[in-house]
Amino acid sequence: MTGKGLPSNMRVHYPKWLLHAVTFLLIVANVINVAADLSVMGAAFALLVHGPQQLFTVVLGGVSAILQIFVPHDRYARLLKWAALVLFAYVIVALIVPIQWHDVLHGIVQPRFSMTSGYLTTVVAVLDTTTSAVRR
Repeated sequence: MTGKGLPSNMRVHYPKWLLHAVTFLLIVANVINVAADLSVMGAAFALLVHGPQQLFTVVLGGVSAILQIFVPHDRYARLLKWAALVLFAYVIVALIVPIQWHDVLHGIVQPRFSMTSGYLTTVVAVLDTTTSAVRR
């Protein structure tokens, strides 16, 4: 609403030390977010071509960085808008895969919690997606 970013608004209303602390936490959160996104991209690519996930993660990160640095912003933004059409795959999968809607509704009302790595990874992924959407 003010046309300024979060740090600019905080500088007006809060002490400098709090601005620096929040900015640092935001940087840490963004680094973790990008690392998680790249890791998921590497894992998905590894599922498609059966190779080393870590290598694919590094290569995809490098390609992404090169595109962001060397492709003009307006062209890159258009490319990403078209690439976002891939998100319709979620809808298509939901229509194709047989889903037990009773189980889905039961899981929403009464979720099962587990301290396994797979469960915790899924929770982090959902929270990451939710907070990414809110920040943008």
